[in-house]
Amino acid sequence: MKKISIEDGQLAVVGAADENYAKYLLVAFVSALLNTTDKARIKFFCLDGGIEPQTKKTMENKIEELGSSIIFLTIDGAQYDQFKVIKHLTKVAYYRLSIPELFQGVTDRVLYLDCDLIVTGDLLQLLQVNFGREPVAAVEDISKRSHINTGLQRKDYINSGFLLININAWNKEEINKKVFKALENDSIDNDQCAINVALDGNWLRLPLVWNYQSGIYRNKKYIIDNYGCQEFINVMNNPNIIHFVGSDKPWNKVCYHPWEYNYMKYANAAEIKIYKLSELKKIIISLLSFTSIKKYVRSVYRKNQLRSQ
Repeated sequence: MKKISIEDGQLAVVGAADENYAKYLLVAFVSALLNTTDKARIKFFCLDGGIEPQTKKTMENKIEELGSSIIFLTIDGAQYDQFKVIKHLTKVAYYRLSIPELFQGVTDRVLYLDCDLIVTGDLLQLLQVNFGREPVAAVEDISKRSHINTGLQRKDYINSGFLLININAWNKEEINKKVFKALENDSIDNDQCAINVALDGNWLRLPLVWNYQSGIYRNKKYIIDNYGCQEFINVMNNPNIIHFVGSDKPWNKVCYHPWEYNYMKYANAAEIKIYKLSELKKIIISLLSFTSIKKYVRSVYRKNQLRSQ
């Protein structure tokens, strides 16, 4: 494994991917570079879940072309073989748990990003986050159900697709040990729930703009009641991270997400080809069910709102 090094004033940004998701991680990294004030101060790392050499070369070339660098880190995936995976997740999702050990003594904080997001703000702002004893800074998971099996209240449950990890505190609190213990519980069937059980509500709350989730525009009343009207407006209109949670991914042939256009802009910048159906075909497919019709109408309404700003 290559030696990990971070210069003073640099932010380490880490993602994890296999061959299937590597191109989407590249889109996330490219979007981060295109929206930073100083590209050389962001250094990227990829936890390698089986990426082909040519794909790695393509990623390296694009990142270097934009003024930064990327290091691929080999992870012993066997240590995660016994853990459960659900839906579209693979054991690569667990690789983020290797970050605190890999970066111990290298830097005080590391930003972990999922593959299914784009960055639209300046990540260097996160260097100004002041940790106390919290192992991580994150954003609440805006879902009515994700927290149910954990025993936590909804407000105490984070979305783990964006994690600003306090390396020393994470290791001192032995969060990984607690995660592995949580996964022994049959009701905990994914890494996000296990991480939440391990944290037990001990995390630094960041503004919602750092992890826009589709649940936000479906939970307006909850957001306003708990965060205030201004924060709802901020995250709806000017998010720093747009996270395409759930199954409505922007690389699907048919996607109803209101920020789909923005994703395609960064995919083009990363030179990643994504095949999309024409708007006419999308309408025709949407007419096949009442649910898809509602999704289409809602997406058109929200996209028009965004364009009018």
